[in-house]
Amino acid sequence: MLISDELGAPVGGVDVDVDSVGAGRVYTPDDDTDTLIVTGVYRIVVPPHLYRIRFDPLAGSRLRGVEINAVTIQNDTTINVTLSPGLLVSGLILDDLGAPAVKIEVSLRSLITGEKIFLSRNKSDTLGAYSVAASPGQFRMEFLPPLGSPLVGSFMDSVTISSDTVINTVLRAGNRISVEVKDENGAPVVRADLDITIESTRVRRFIPHDKTDINGRTTVAVPSDIYEIRIDPPPGTLLDQDVLRNVNITSDTTIFVTLPPLNRVNVSGRVIDAGGNGLANIAIGAESTATGDVIKVKSGRTGAGGFYIAGVPFGLVNLLFIPPVTSRYVATKLSGVSLLSDTTVATVTLNPGIIATIQVIKQNGVPARRYGISLTDESTGAAAFTPHSTTTIATGIAVVPPGVYTISVTPPSGVSGSTTTISGAMLFNDTSFTIFLGTPGQTAGGFALQQNYPNPFNGSTRLPYTLFKDSQVSLVIYDVLGRRVRSYRFGFQSAGYYNPLWDGRSDDGSRVASGIYLFQISANGESASKTMLFLQ
Repeated sequence: MLISDELGAPVGGVDVDVDSVGAGRVYTPDDDTDTLIVTGVYRIVVPPHLYRIRFDPLAGSRLRGVEINAVTIQNDTTINVTLSPGLLVSGLILDDLGAPAVKIEVSLRSLITGEKIFLSRNKSDTLGAYSVAASPGQFRMEFLPPLGSPLVGSFMDSVTISSDTVINTVLRAGNRISVEVKDENGAPVVRADLDITIESTRVRRFIPHDKTDINGRTTVAVPSDIYEIRIDPPPGTLLDQDVLRNVNITSDTTIFVTLPPLNRVNVSGRVIDAGGNGLANIAIGAESTATGDVIKVKSGRTGAGGFYIAGVPFGLVNLLFIPPVTSRYVATKLSGVSLLSDTTVATVTLNPGIIATIQVIKQNGVPARRYGISLTDESTGAAAFTPHSTTTIATGIAVVPPGVYTISVTPPSGVSGSTTTISGAMLFNDTSFTIFLGTPGQTAGGFALQQNYPNPFNGSTRLPYTLFKDSQVSLVIYDVLGRRVRSYRFGFQSAGYYNPLWDGRSDDGSRVASGIYLFQISANGESASKTMLFLQ
């Protein structure tokens, strides 16, 4: 079994780690490729099982490590690995007294896919220094202290890696909260989820190690403040959540939590399409009619023929019927269903709708994560039920009946900024929108004009805009004296995202001089403009 680089040369000093899925690290002696006479060869011996295997180059190497998930080993197996070069991200991590912060895990998560990137040797050393090799891209960067540390974890919401990058950070000392979670029988609750929110601002704290271990315990660190602490049981259990409010944390604190059982009734029924055919894989959810809070449902999904039996807690609830994110069917909500005993619900029919893919971009060009997108039918004033519309990284999906809608984008709790509202969005065909957040005047009724990119530029540049309704469109570029330089008459365009290219030439084909230019879009009697800088 051979480890080599992209040129086929063997790589020495690579550490091979093997984790048994569900059982932890496997001891594998002599699991490094040799360094004296470099052959790139490794050999390890493991029992037959399902494994995750990591290949970690030497610390400081430009080669990116590789992680292979879900490898079934049943007999002698050959796994050859190629390590690709990356860009070095390095820096120094200190505490707020200036001392090295040791064994801090450095984590990168793609802003495009949300995927956590595998990084080799990604913990700070005794000097607080770290160095990892990563691919180019935009990432969320996290600094994760070890379990039990008094240091508060931190993150950077958007980091662009396009060359070797140095990022230093300081981690504050906080108060440790040790939480022990059990059920009513005293058994530990494994993988209970811990959320901590500042009561005064409703900002959620970033807390590594927010899941309980096999003993039902975990420890997190937060600054002194008054918090709401919510403990959610793992999915699929018959336990209810517990919420502790106005918890004043000024020193290390231990909290013991007992999660109560959920009292449920069986709710049964069937979900079909307009032709009477059963729809499988429809999620059955529930929320409190009184508060709108999500309620945990057991076995909440339709099977073959569209039939389901779901365990739902007692009370007055709204039942939710949610197709997969890739489906064309419109989600449906049955409001005010009283559940006092086992209940059979009338057959629910889901109809196909219009798929609107809505991208949300901040003023600085960074994708907007966890922003809420809501749609209101302008003919009825009714809010559409769109369970997949909250942005994951930047994009939300809304499936709605054909119509004209008002689209509102709301920042998540604790993030500054007002709601952005677009009126008159015509959704009669599948379409994609890009909604740009930021400067006033950026949106002019039925369209949004975004800043050109790149800017400044010396060759060509893109002039992006989004139409929220079908429009007659023209785009004109003026010089600083107001003289027309280049005109585009696009004619009738359907609602959607457009990204025309200007090549830095005038209408007669000649290259324009360096300077400031204004580009103006006009659509259905409205106009908006921005400036840009051209450099020869």
